[in-house]
Formats: sequence, structure tokens, C-alpha cells
Amino acid sequence: NTFNMEFPDLEKVHCFNNECKTVDYLPIQCTNCQQFYCAKHFSGHNIDCNQNENNSASNQSEFVMFKCSEENCKEKSLMELKCNKCNKHFCIKHRHIAECEAKELSKRAKQRQDHLNCLNEYKKAKSEIDRKFNEKAEKLTKSKDLALINKIRLMKIKSLAIGNKNISDENRIYFTVQHPKNVRGKLETVLYIDKKWSLNRCVDDFMKKCEVVSNKLVDFL
Repeated sequence: NTFNMEFPDLEKVHCFNNECKTVDYLPIQCTNCQQFYCAKHFSGHNIDCNQNENNSASNQSEFVMFKCSEENCKEKSLMELKCNKCNKHFCIKHRHIAECEAKELSKRAKQRQDHLNCLNEYKKAKSEIDRKFNEKAEKLTKSKDLALINKIRLMKIKSLAIGNKNISDENRIYFTVQHPKNVRGKLETVLYIDKKWSLNRCVDDFMKKCEVVSNKLVDFL
């Protein structure tokens, strides 16, 4: 016929249905039994295929299903759709990058707030320790136990002091350096130097640790 003349290489396939056997040039192949059916009989066969139940598990295992990362969503997809922001898979319904960015920003804001809360707790604890220390120092002053006061103060200075770690303990001299009034920031810095250093080296180290920039030595002294 005319169709065969126009498409001579097109393969003839008969519908596998016993009551049909119709020649179909566009047959549909069953993924379970691999047989070909015409469009009319494929729907019914696809439901009643004897091998459907036995092969369902093996057919499912051939494909990797990607579950949507959205909470409470049970949608699965054959194609993975990863978000460029969080690198998670979402179904078409929940693939909203703007929402993902908002969640990420909210997460970062919470992390910053948690960090600030920890920092505030540390400041409160330190303030309470300093208050108790000052109260104890005041009581000791009244009792004229200056040796113990100086010992406690030295311990506190040593715990806060910064300096060259290569300096041995016996050569360390501790200072509380008051910053110049024209320098913003901390009012003082606790540090230590080597008692064998020259005066110029000590001053240079003081200026470096206190982050003071000056060409005139008198400005710092």
C-alpha cells in the first residue's frame, strides 16, 4: 500500500493480544514482559500483566529515586534537582531558591545570635568574677594583708599579659601600659618583656603590642 511505499524500512509488529494480532507500525512495548501491543489493548494489558507483580521490585531497584528534602513532602523523582544554595534535592513544587536563601539567612542569623548570647554570658561571668575579686581585695586591704593582695594581683596580671613566649619565666617583667589619650580603643594593655632588654627595645615592644603608631618617642612616654 501507499504507507509501505513511503516507509519501506518501517518494521511490521503484530499486537501480542491473541484476539487482535493487528499490524501496528507504532506499537507500545510492555516494560514487564517486553511484548508489543497496539494502543487499544496496551492499557488493559498493563494493568493485568502476569509479570507485573513479580517484576515490580526488580524494576524499582533499577532506578534511583530522589526524595524531596522539604519537610513532610513524600514526592520522589527519577531526576535529581539539586538546589545551588543548599545542595539538596527538591521536587518541582518545592524548588524555590528564594525560600532556600531565606532559610539559609535565617540559619546564619540564628548562629550569630547564639554566638552573641555566649559572648554576653562570658562577659557577665567575667564581670561577676571581677566584682568578687575586687570585694575580696578590698577586705584584704582593710586587714592590711598587702602581700596576699599583691600576689593575687600578680596572678591576675600574668593570666592577662601578652608577650614573647620565648622569654623564660624568671626573666619576665610585667607591666600595665596606659594608652595615650589620643588613641581610641582599649585604655590599657597588660604585657611582659625580658628584663635584659634595652630601653629602646622595651618601648618598641610596648608600642607594637599596644598598636601605637608614632615617630616621636615622647608621644608614647
